[in-house]
Amino acid sequence: RESQGWFPELNGQLGANLMISGRDYATRLYPQFGMHGVWEYGNWTPYCGSEVWVDPWFNTVANGNGSFVHPSLHAGVRWTGKHMEFGLEGKWLNPTRTFVIPQQTVPTFLGTGARGIYVTLAYRIP
Repeated sequence: RESQGWFPELNGQLGANLMISGRDYATRLYPQFGMHGVWEYGNWTPYCGSEVWVDPWFNTVANGNGSFVHPSLHAGVRWTGKHMEFGLEGKWLNPTRTFVIPQQTVPTFLGTGARGIYVTLAYRIP
């Protein structure tokens, strides 16, 4: 962009995620949709948003602990150069529930969901 300043955007996302178990090859397809607020300032792009995964097979989860929807919140920043891109993002997955698997109860952020920090480093082909 020729002029300097903040350039806000609102983006929608629609997709699906294919998961295949390495243990028993169980295959599932999870629809996903989300909204993201993005601001551009030169090479910097801060953003925040929310996504929702839908689990059509939630009733097949052991011990009845499945959930039909799996929301997530995220915020981050990316720096994009001519040949390199770097990003740092924080995610909070399933803030509305606690994870229980047959082996143990998984410790979660403030008693609900899970959190993580993700780093992106990419080479951009000009």
